[in-house]
Formats: sequence, C-alpha cells, structure tokens
Amino acid sequence: MDGPFRTETPSKLEYESMAALGPLLLNGDLKAIAKLNDLCNEYGLDTIETGTTIAFILECYEKRIVSKQDIGMELAWGNSEAMIELLEMICRKKGFGAILSEGVRKSAEIIGKGATEFAMHVKGSSICMHDPRTPFKPGIGLKYVVGNTGAYHGLGDARASSNEGPYELARAVVEAQNWAEIVESLVMCSFTFDSWALALPYTYIVDLVSAVTGQEVDEKKLLEIGDRLYNMKHAFNLKLGIGKKDDTLPERFMKVPRILQDGTTRIANIEASLKAYYDIRGWT
Repeated sequence: MDGPFRTETPSKLEYESMAALGPLLLNGDLKAIAKLNDLCNEYGLDTIETGTTIAFILECYEKRIVSKQDIGMELAWGNSEAMIELLEMICRKKGFGAILSEGVRKSAEIIGKGATEFAMHVKGSSICMHDPRTPFKPGIGLKYVVGNTGAYHGLGDARASSNEGPYELARAVVEAQNWAEIVESLVMCSFTFDSWALALPYTYIVDLVSAVTGQEVDEKKLLEIGDRLYNMKHAFNLKLGIGKKDDTLPERFMKVPRILQDGTTRIANIEASLKAYYDIRGWT
C-alpha cells in the first residue's frame, strides 16, 4: 500500500480491529485503519484495547480533562495522522504514551479528574465491538459483567432469545460459557459454535473428544467439566479481590441514547439476570 499510510506487510482487517480503529475513533480512512492495524500487529498490541484507549483519550481531550500540553500534540476525532503518531508514542512509551500504554482502566486512574467515566471496560478489559444494548444478542451484557476476564467477545451468549426472562437468559449464558471452556481447552475457536458463525452442533465436540481420548463422554459430562473450569477461574479471581463488585457495565451502557430510542435497542435487566446467574452457578 503506497502513500502516507504505506505498510511493509499489510494484513487483512478483522471486524473487531476495523471497528476499534475506525468508527470508534470516527476514522473513516481505510488506509489509515490498515496502517494502525499493522502497527498493532508489529508491536504486539491488542487492537480492541488500543482503539478503546485512543477513543478514551480523545474524549478526555474533548472534555478538556487533558490538554495539548499534557499530550504533546493536538488531538481530534477522525485525525488519523494524530492517531498513528499517538500509537507510536504508546508502543515506545514515549511521553504521554507511557501512561496510555497501561491500557484504558489504568490510564484513567492515573489521569484522574473524572476520567474513569470515559474508560469503557469491565474488570480492566476493554468493551468489545459488540454493543450490549442490541436486542439481537441479549445475553452479551450479562456475559461481559460475569466474565472472568471481563468483556470477552467469545462464545458466551449464544442461543439466548430476547424474549426470555432473566433466569432463562442467565442459564443460556452459563451453558455457553461452560461449552466455551471445553472448546478453548481443545485449542479451538469458540466462535465456530456461535449462532452467527458456523454454529456447529455441540455434539461435534462430544464426538471429537471421544475420538481423541478413547473415552466415551456425553454433553452432560463435558458441561460438568466446563463448569468446574469456569468456577476455578472465578475462585482465582476472588483470591485477587475481584468479585461481585466488579460485575458491572460502565454507566454509559446502562442508558440508551435518544438517537437509539426507537424501540429496537435496549439493555437486558442486568441486575435481575446477574442474580439468576449467581443462583445457577451456586455462587454467593
């Protein structure tokens, strides 16, 4: 790719990367998005965390929480040249980039002055490019808040219906998470079993495990193993002081903007679903 955003080894753009480095930053320059993506790949940065962190500091700049003097440069939504320069600063921990290199949660804590309001994360993990207010994936908000690693975008809300109550929704999330533990232990992509992707049947996993291990297993047995795996991770989090107080979405996602108040966008009742989720998991 030639021009000011030339890359030596251009790579394909994945949805999360394109959304985080593009629309989230009001960056409509596809070549600039590709350049940002390649820089993340070269430096070993997560594109979701990078895009969210840049969006965070852009909003802080807009709200005058930080200034040109703080950053060392002018920032503006859609200014792709500034974003690339900022990304280089982050990668090299140069100037203000050293603060942003800590990620969105830690950066907000360091900056202070109300910056945490604009840090979009759960348990320190940046919100993925799947809005928890969408009616098409009603379990995603619950999945984000109870995730052992925060706002993880893998399998965890599949097969949940927007017409289900809190208990049914929570059960669907628990089951999907338990399956995800098995799938990922097999070093497979859990998206393969999600409804929007290939949506392979769970019986495929049963057949696979039985064939590889020589042991006869069924769905119930694998779900029990997945449940134990998930609970072990939760117990580890509790030892680190990460508990129910951290099972929450940023306040921004608990409100629906007027532009989206058309009857099709909503946030599931997180409080009711969370209680049901804890009951099903047997957590206190």
